[in-house]
Amino acid sequence: MQQQINNNDDYDSQFLSPISSSTFDSFNAQKRSAQTLKSLPSHEHVCQTIIKTDFQPQFGHEQNGSRVEIQQDEKRKFRATFIECENAERSECHGIDNALFTSECVTLYEFRPAGVRIAGSVGDFVDGFVKVPITCQCRLRRKFNRLLVPDRP
Repeated sequence: MQQQINNNDDYDSQFLSPISSSTFDSFNAQKRSAQTLKSLPSHEHVCQTIIKTDFQPQFGHEQNGSRVEIQQDEKRKFRATFIECENAERSECHGIDNALFTSECVTLYEFRPAGVRIAGSVGDFVDGFVKVPITCQCRLRRKFNRLLVPDRP
């Protein structure tokens, strides 16, 4: 059984006619050309960041804050990517409206397993956790604006 197609159907008349492949190719070429001319400006970082890939620190801090030596020998090595804010003094974030917000760049940490011993000791290394910087983020706090709050009698 063959189905007959009605090209004069009201539903179909609402659609545009198909684009020929040559018109489509021309359109894509124009689009690519426009994209190369209107390239976006390079992105800006809100907080300057330092990234140390495959970093093998000799010393670090444990969960209780103690300074420890990290095992880096033939038995065990500790290696991680460290990502931290460039300025440890919690500088302001770049590009934030200071009239509305206070901002600060803050390094976030996590603890990762490693062989450790108290710095300066000669004892054996034991299993512990080392504080590792994992990212730098911008923290915002909205400033209180008295103009937006109605006065109360």
